[in-house]
Amino acid sequence: MGSKICIFLTLCGIILSVVHSNTGKLIKADEDLPTVYEYFRNASSNVALVAEADGFKLNGKKIKIISGAIHYFRVHPDLWRDRLKKLRAMGANTVETYVSWNLHEPKMGEFDFGNGTGDYSMFTDIRRYIQIAQEEDLLVLFRPGPYICTEFEFGGFPSWLQRDPDMKVRTNYQPYLDRVKIFFDALMAQVDDLLWTRGGPIIAIQIENEYGFFNNKSQEYLQFILDFFLNLGYANETLFFTSDGVGSGQWNLTWTFKTANFGGDVDHNFGTLREQQPDKPLMAMEYYPGWFDHWFEKHQVRAPGAFVDTLDGILGKYDGNVNLYMFHGGTNFGFLAGANAWHEVKHYDPDVTSYDYDATLSEAGDYTTKYYLGKALFELYQEPQIKRTELIPESAGPVKDFGTILIDSELQPTGFQEDNYWINSYAI
Repeated sequence: MGSKICIFLTLCGIILSVVHSNTGKLIKADEDLPTVYEYFRNASSNVALVAEADGFKLNGKKIKIISGAIHYFRVHPDLWRDRLKKLRAMGANTVETYVSWNLHEPKMGEFDFGNGTGDYSMFTDIRRYIQIAQEEDLLVLFRPGPYICTEFEFGGFPSWLQRDPDMKVRTNYQPYLDRVKIFFDALMAQVDDLLWTRGGPIIAIQIENEYGFFNNKSQEYLQFILDFFLNLGYANETLFFTSDGVGSGQWNLTWTFKTANFGGDVDHNFGTLREQQPDKPLMAMEYYPGWFDHWFEKHQVRAPGAFVDTLDGILGKYDGNVNLYMFHGGTNFGFLAGANAWHEVKHYDPDVTSYDYDATLSEAGDYTTKYYLGKALFELYQEPQIKRTELIPESAGPVKDFGTILIDSELQPTGFQEDNYWINSYAI
């Protein structure tokens, strides 16, 4: 009971501390309010998202990005709309997703965007997923990699890359760059018309992923990724960004906006980011409400009070923007769970099938204490002149408790392949 009271009082303190920000604002009856798209769209123009000293602006109007991560490849397509509805109902205006190269090109040169015959084909209709997000009144943060980490098999890379004995991923190795371009060409053909400026929901595109964590860094490689999109004519059609831990090494690329990934200590993380980028808004591209799990470790959890306190620091104290990583984690189906290899592959931690992440929406799609606390907080910071969305029923169908299976032993690895260490990277 004590912890619940503490959480309640914490939230009450948050409400009192920021209620003045909404005082005096005229709020129409909700049924008369515009949707996100009605509010930011303009019949005569669709100006791209820009990051200015006083905040983000979309089509010339100020916007606070309140986002949550839902990866289409971790959620059954029949549940895409349910999960996106619940994100919008929490008060978010944006959804973030990675792109899984390994599912979209399972065999070299054979692409699958929902029209294939493989076991995972139904999960790969990324175009439809983004369209559903727009139908549910959500903007989209697009993170195409090609490396995505995300505790996913080979960090999202297709395994056939390793058939080249000289392969060096995430570098300027030309055969690698050639395959990246071929994949990106196929991918962008699916979503090119879904940019905000072209009538779609995509407002920003990430360049690579947490490249500051990579040991063998190449500025030229990162520039190659950026140049690919610039050569498509996107220079004035979307915002490009990078995301890293503030201590891992941020990258200075023309055309890119820096964001930070962290789970706590907002003062340090946003303070450092502001020093690195003083004339731009603050964005937590990955704010962690929980964490992922390894086999033979306890389920990772984070107290709801700590979650909402840091979230309020992001949105309130620093007037920042946020993407909850994860809002809804979903499931690593089949053998798609990744692993963490530490200390030059001397220590190996495989990730579990569940990607629940102790997130705001559970793996089963159920609301959590964090969901309700976050919803109450988002209500204080979202644009008051935009229509709210009502909660939908918690479960999309009947659920069943399959009980618990006790696993009390594990196989121990006898050694690792180390002759091609370039293949290994952070959290593959």
